[in-house]
Amino acid sequence: MNDARVVSIVLNWNNYSDSRDCIESLKGISYGNHDIVVVDNGSEDDSLENLQDDFPDAEFVPLDRNRGFSGGMNAGISWALERDADYVWILNNDVIVKDDRILDKLLHYFDGHSVGGVTPQILEYPDTDSAWFTMGEVDRQSGHSIHHQSLPEEFGEPIENDYIPFCCSLFSTRVFGEYGYLPGKYFIYREDVAFSYQLDEDYRLLTIPECTVYHKSSSSGGGDLNQTLSYYTARNRWLLFHEYSGDMSFSRFLWQYLKWGLSRCGMMVKRAKLESLSAFAHGTVDGILNKTGKGRYP
Repeated sequence: MNDARVVSIVLNWNNYSDSRDCIESLKGISYGNHDIVVVDNGSEDDSLENLQDDFPDAEFVPLDRNRGFSGGMNAGISWALERDADYVWILNNDVIVKDDRILDKLLHYFDGHSVGGVTPQILEYPDTDSAWFTMGEVDRQSGHSIHHQSLPEEFGEPIENDYIPFCCSLFSTRVFGEYGYLPGKYFIYREDVAFSYQLDEDYRLLTIPECTVYHKSSSSGGGDLNQTLSYYTARNRWLLFHEYSGDMSFSRFLWQYLKWGLSRCGMMVKRAKLESLSAFAHGTVDGILNKTGKGRYP
């Protein structure tokens, strides 16, 4: 595996500080055959120019507009595939890597053709004692996903997942050859569940507990109850249902959606996030109508 080519993709959009910290941490990785690609998603500030000045050895792919998470990442994946990369590492720009041998460790688990993607355990930052992601579970009857921050039992072996978060996921490029690029219609949020939804019957998706990275939770989205997150998480649950309705139970989907939605709306009311509550309602309506791509936010 030491000669396999790995391309790390970092997506920047008007966020110099986080992107700088992420790229700086990636440059500390000791793995030799490793490229860092920064996709700029149509930034309207000077973050692209500042990053180019700071990291002349990185590759940059500037886009003419904000294409969303999937669209931006797909531009980086295309760059990687055109240069015969063996693995693509999808990263939020608010991820910090401290283990200089992490790629050597993660690549070890791609045995044969059974493993399609791996993720380290993801910890909160700067509260590095708290886990942000350990295991992803999906109820295929409803599309409802459970993002397990930690597990009650001790674990040491790789953990099997139904999905792995695009916050930090290392994929074999053969996955993209077989299934295509990331689903652009979601724009942002839930594309990791949708993409993994079609993979996990053919490929194993693993969490590697011996490896860790750190995530500035909600940094890229602007907070846990902001308008953008509220709109797309509400809408994109419906888009997933529309795409896989033949495999799901509508009554089960609706029940899970209402439970989740009422809980989210309750938190918004409690915190007086009325604009986010409106965004959630708009997302629900647009999801029912199956409106895809860039929506009303940001």
